[in-house]
Amino acid sequence: MASKIKLSVTEDLQYLKRLFHKHPVHLHSRIQMLYLIKSGVTDSTKVLCNHLLVGHRAIQRWKNDYLEGGIDLLLSYTNLLNNKPNQLPRSRANEVWNTSV
Repeated sequence: MASKIKLSVTEDLQYLKRLFHKHPVHLHSRIQMLYLIKSGVTDSTKVLCNHLLVGHRAIQRWKNDYLEGGIDLLLSYTNLLNNKPNQLPRSRANEVWNTSV
């Protein structure tokens, strides 16, 4: 069984909120993952999947990207033809930001 990926998010919560508004919508779930971890809500892959409505492999990839290259690698992307961006519905996004710290 693979070991759990533990992240120590270095960015503060206000900076993560600014990044959320600055970056394209398909990167919002990645930023919200960091926000949930930093705010102490959860670092569990399973819980993050449920909050952000993405698969566990996506969370694992994002955690690994953050560990390997920080926020820059996590938020880098290539525009692949015929791939729809991963979008969290606005109602779920508001729930993430309103989660108590």
